[in-house]
Amino acid sequence: MSDRRRAARLVARLLLLPAPLLLLSCATVPDGASLDRVRTWAIQLHGDIDPAKASGYDMLVLDPSAGPVPGRICLAYVNVGQAETYRPYWKTFWRAPEKGRGVPDYLLAADPDGWQGNYMVAYWDPRWQALLWGGVGGAVDEALARGFDGIFLDWVLAYRDASVGAAAKGADPERAMERLVCDLAAYARRKRPGAFVVLNNGAPLAARSAEVRRAIDGVVQESLFFGGRAEAGWDDEDAGDMLQSPPPELGAALKALPCPVFTLDYAVRPEHERSAREASAALGYRPFVSRVSLDRLP
Repeated sequence: MSDRRRAARLVARLLLLPAPLLLLSCATVPDGASLDRVRTWAIQLHGDIDPAKASGYDMLVLDPSAGPVPGRICLAYVNVGQAETYRPYWKTFWRAPEKGRGVPDYLLAADPDGWQGNYMVAYWDPRWQALLWGGVGGAVDEALARGFDGIFLDWVLAYRDASVGAAAKGADPERAMERLVCDLAAYARRKRPGAFVVLNNGAPLAARSAEVRRAIDGVVQESLFFGGRAEAGWDDEDAGDMLQSPPPELGAALKALPCPVFTLDYAVRPEHERSAREASAALGYRPFVSRVSLDRLP
């Protein structure tokens, strides 16, 4: 069976998923704006962003250090479930958790997918949260001060990681992530009324939490049809094209969200890029197809 036919069968299975009985609702930002008008979008987290500035995408997700692009909806990338060694908050005396916990002790374990310099954290720890918002040089504070229109929150499913569950010591890590998302969203909108909040891979969390649904404006679903290998370079053959089989519950959660759903797939072969775009659009989503390095636009 060809890859194109496999992708088509994935779409057919998703379209046949029953919609949940519970009607989910998402936030309406204070000024009445929404992401519904966004038809095209892109994400670039590394490299030269001048081509992104010159592109015609309605919405861009960028690293906060790049700054926003005037005339577009620009969201700043913020990793809430992992610490990254290349961020300003990473201190020289910190020790990565290569064998047991790191220093500070809310550094728990290496990234389970193999991304270098990324480490799971106890995201409920107030010391970690102060690095994200409300403290001196908080990531969200800095992004909004630079003029970003909102925030793109990655690793909101960190509660599924084994190291996080072990560190929770009887507490509910999923509930802790719900609280973090809601608190952070409320804070962002106090700092910038109308700020957008978008979750990466956050449909399962939103599906189970009415509070989260009220706090967000959209969801990005990564690798719905095609994925890639961590640390693969742009021209590596495994920078995309890895056929995915999403579980039925993910399809149900995505279909139930009335707020915009954006998809991010990874493809090297042109036919896979086309099929991912077509499959996403057939489900009513807004597609973008790139490669896992996310260091340029395709």
